[in-house]
Order: sequence, then C-alpha cells, then structure tokens
Amino acid sequence: AWGPWMADLRATGVSRLIVQWVSWEHDWLFVSRPCTTDTANDDRLRQLLDAAAQHGISVWLGLDGSSYWWKATQACNSDVEVSGYLSWRAAVLAELAEALLPVTGHAAFGGWYLSDEIDDINWIGSFRAEALGAFLQSITASLKTWTPQKRIAISYFANGSRTNAEQCEVQWRRWFNAAPLLDEVLFQDGIGAGHNTLAQWPALLAAVSRAAATATPKRRCTPVVELFEPRQPKEADEPLFHPAPASRVEAQMALAKKNHQETVAFSVPDYVTRPHPKYTAQAEALRAWLTP
Repeated sequence: AWGPWMADLRATGVSRLIVQWVSWEHDWLFVSRPCTTDTANDDRLRQLLDAAAQHGISVWLGLDGSSYWWKATQACNSDVEVSGYLSWRAAVLAELAEALLPVTGHAAFGGWYLSDEIDDINWIGSFRAEALGAFLQSITASLKTWTPQKRIAISYFANGSRTNAEQCEVQWRRWFNAAPLLDEVLFQDGIGAGHNTLAQWPALLAAVSRAAATATPKRRCTPVVELFEPRQPKEADEPLFHPAPASRVEAQMALAKKNHQETVAFSVPDYVTRPHPKYTAQAEALRAWLTP
C-alpha cells in the first residue's frame, strides 16, 4: 500500500521522507545481500521509491540502526575500544551503502541518512569527539565517492539542562571540520522526549545553526520537531508515546521556522497519519494544523 500511503503523506505537507533505517542490527530489511538470488527486499525498496516519485516526495535512505550504538558509548572502557568500535561501524555502514547503490539513480532518491544519532553527553570527551570525527569522515568519504551529488545527513540532540549553547557550537565546529563531506545536521528539539523546554531550545538551535553556516564549506542545520509526548499513565498495551497537543507543536514549529526554511516532523506516520487507535482525535488535530 505504498501508493495510498505516499499520497496521504504528500497531502499532509510532506516533501522529504527520511527512512530511519533500511537495516536493523545488521539484518538487511530493505536491501538484498550481495551474491544472493533473493531480490524481494530490493523489490520492496523500489516499490517505495516508485510510489514516492509519483507524489513528488524525496526519499533519504537511512543505513543500519543499532541499539548497540548507545550501549557502546557507555560500555567501551578505553580509547582503543571506542576507536575500534567506530572503525567497525563505519565498515558495516559502507557495506550496506554499497549494496544500495543500484537504487541511488532512482528519481526519488534524495540522499543518505546516517542512523547513528549523536548526543551532547557521550561524545563530549576530547578523544571521543576526535574518534567520532574520524568515523564521520570515513563513512561520508565512502558515500560521496559513490554518490558525489547526493547530500548526507545525521541527527543530533542536546540536553538543555546539562549542555549550554556554546558547548553545542564548539562540538559541531569540531565535527564539521573533521568531516567536510557531511552536509546536514538534523537537530532534534528534544521537547517531546523531555530533553529540552520551549525556553531552552532556541539558543541551542541558534548555536548549531551558526556552526553550520560558518563551516567551510557551509553546511545546513535543519530543526526536527518532535510530534509526541510520553503516555500518562504508562499502560502496557499502548505505545510509549502518543501525539502531542497541537498547541504545543504549533509553538515548536514557530521556533523552528523562525530562521529555517525547512523543518522535519518526527514522525508524521506515527503520530499524524497512522496513530494508535486510542489517539485518533489528537492525531486529527495535528493533521488539521500541519496540512497546508
């Protein structure tokens, strides 16, 4: 049902769809492994891209999602372990991206998304920041070698109660310098997840945007507006999050659009077009506000 789904997304105002990952824990979900005769995964991905093209939606392909990314940042006890893990990770992503090359010529393919989210706490140490820069340089160099005209994005979030705007700006100046082929940082506002408040978010966004705008070459910082809030009370038969009030999202969008032409909404399918049945009314309120 890719066609009706894409039509619904487009009607809601979506022009760029970021597929968060095409593989999970190195289990390839949307691409067939090399040297295999089973092409069902490739067919599914092409169906998605065909439907997106019909409705004028650009699709950015995320690579491999991994829960171990978060565990590794805390479990690695030495600089050698951190560096070794990141080197292995870059090789995993490069192998997957190379297998995806046959679809990168599709009209709907817009760019790459690195599924490994960066935060402001786990990579703050001098060596870890340097190792992360080397990781970003390695994987972006591979992607640009294969698809030189396509942009590459990665996401970031910060905790306003623990990190100030100056620290965020310094971090991103360092990483932009280390990885000159990284084109875009998708900066999550953290309001839905409770990392930030509406008061904390603007200064952090402005800081990372400055780092992007003054980098050489110039980069892009795109705000990500979180459309959800934690469920209350925590009932076992429901998702962890549900659609946020439209009034709160409106305030988030106003901050995001103040100095940015584009925003990413996380996530329209989960909280607007196909929510949990219990939250249909909240989702419809969001849809009414978001739809052009």
